Amino acid sequence: MGRFDIISEVTSLKAMVETSPATSIETPSYRSDVFFKSQSERIVFREHRFTHDDLQVRQLIDVHADYWTFAVADLGVDQVSVRTSNGETKSLVGPTAIFLPRFSVIEFLLKQGTVHWCYLLSTGPAPVPTSSGPSVFTLPHLDRAMELIKGPSAQLMAWIHTQGNSGVPIEKNSYPHVVSLRVKQLIDQRFREAQDLSPIFTELGFSSSAASRLFKRTYGLSPVQYRNQLRVMQAGTDLIFGAESVEKAHLGVGLEDPSYFYQRFREHMNTTPARFRVSCEMRLNDGVASLQT
Repeated sequence: MGRFDIISEVTSLKAMVETSPATSIETPSYRSDVFFKSQSERIVFREHRFTHDDLQVRQLIDVHADYWTFAVADLGVDQVSVRTSNGETKSLVGPTAIFLPRFSVIEFLLKQGTVHWCYLLSTGPAPVPTSSGPSVFTLPHLDRAMELIKGPSAQLMAWIHTQGNSGVPIEKNSYPHVVSLRVKQLIDQRFREAQDLSPIFTELGFSSSAASRLFKRTYGLSPVQYRNQLRVMQAGTDLIFGAESVEKAHLGVGLEDPSYFYQRFREHMNTTPARFRVSCEMRLNDGVASLQT
């Protein structure tokens, strides 16, 4: 395929799903074209424009909620790097695939410029055991990866299984601590509940300050920041997969104050839920939707 040509891929996918033309959402930092693949799957083409003012490299801690993705891109030299699970910085160059299971936390280092991704977004069964963490794979070319994204999910699952140990683990867990891991596990289980985090800290026998300090050292975010990101990302995904309204989406992730939800949504998605919802309404008519993650 050579360098990743998003225009030709979008055109190809439009032809493949002729009855479901793509709809798009555009903000100053990204454009996404999303195609309906199945009730539990969407194919997303994203052009992400990274601008950091005077900063040469931007750190991005990416949080996944209750869904998984398989993403591919043909990356330029030093364009995108990722922290591996052992704390090293790995530059992603050329044809690359990234598998991110549910509730992944990843640290990217991004240079200014434009990156084109294609990824499968799924709320269905994960292609590998839940104990398997996020991984990055170096590919000989993108043709096969694109076929996997467009084809039956069973083929993608089989491919990920066959990769074995060839992927590099990239879960962000610097300075892992049993308390940090347990706090994350409980937040992942309860993030849709409309209550503060104090019961979790009490359950573990730690003060909120001590638990928060350990959590941030491990994941680079405070427990509150982490849960906010989970809630926003899940609300956006819920809208794409059929939430009836923005109100039901934010109430469904435990955020009862609409003003607070709108602020957090704009902070993480660079757009408003209302604008996001417009594209979701178009999906109901055309069979497609739009997403930024």
